[in-house]
Amino acid sequence: AGPGRLIFGANAGGLGSRIDDLVQRCKAAGIPADLQPDIKVVLWAKYLFICGFSGVTALTRLTIGPILGCEETVALYRGTMTEVEAVARAYGVALPAGIVDQALKQSGILEAWAKGSLAHDLASGRRLELETLNGTVVRLGRARGVPTPFNFAIYAALKPFVNGPPPAPKPNVNGPAPGPKP
Repeated sequence: AGPGRLIFGANAGGLGSRIDDLVQRCKAAGIPADLQPDIKVVLWAKYLFICGFSGVTALTRLTIGPILGCEETVALYRGTMTEVEAVARAYGVALPAGIVDQALKQSGILEAWAKGSLAHDLASGRRLELETLNGTVVRLGRARGVPTPFNFAIYAALKPFVNGPPPAPKPNVNGPAPGPKP
């Protein structure tokens, strides 16, 4: 939605006078507010950005600057968001053409040190919102036959950390495992 901006809308285009009145009251109070006929488009556009930004910064343990400075990580970032776009379209959400390019452009105006909440939570050893983000993309894609290999890679790589750091492996009390000697 952008900083300091409220977006109101309906789930199926049925905007009533009450919501229009609320938007007008916000504007009269100096609060930037917009009315959108299909809120699903707004929500999926934000979800697309968050899944890519949070997922890729967490997976790579990098901030957005180095990610955008490397061709391979840009491809990962673009691929992750392109899959979210495909899943949204499979569910009938009419995202605007060029939504992924727009999200990449938005990423380029962020501070180079910015990273997503998933990356912050991972670095701090907190629970991850992985199931809600990339995990949901994988499940929804699977349900509609939409391949999501980028989101699956993020999901699979971060899954061991979903409840915080995984427990340390226990030492083998019986000595080293049998095998060839060096």
